[in-house]
Amino acid sequence: AVAGFAAAETVDGRDAPAEAYDTSMLEQVVAQFAGIREVRRYVALVDGTPVGAASARIDAGVYQLCGAATLPAWRRRGVQTALLVARLAEARAEGC
Repeated sequence: AVAGFAAAETVDGRDAPAEAYDTSMLEQVVAQFAGIREVRRYVALVDGTPVGAASARIDAGVYQLCGAATLPAWRRRGVQTALLVARLAEARAEGC
């Protein structure tokens, strides 16, 4: 998740304007977020290798889509679409 968040977005092979993130701060935020019981974490794997991550939070019947990131080499290949489909299916199954 940290590597995906920290990498600049690209559009047509060019870096798009993006904010720069301090990876040590991102690591702290991701670690804190992972410790929240209501937060569910998802990892997209390709041949056993993690290529993307996402999260969601359930509280009082509300399913909140949270952060999502994809490693640059795997962007624009459907990673986040797959993670979104999985999270929405879970929301539906939970009755949210």
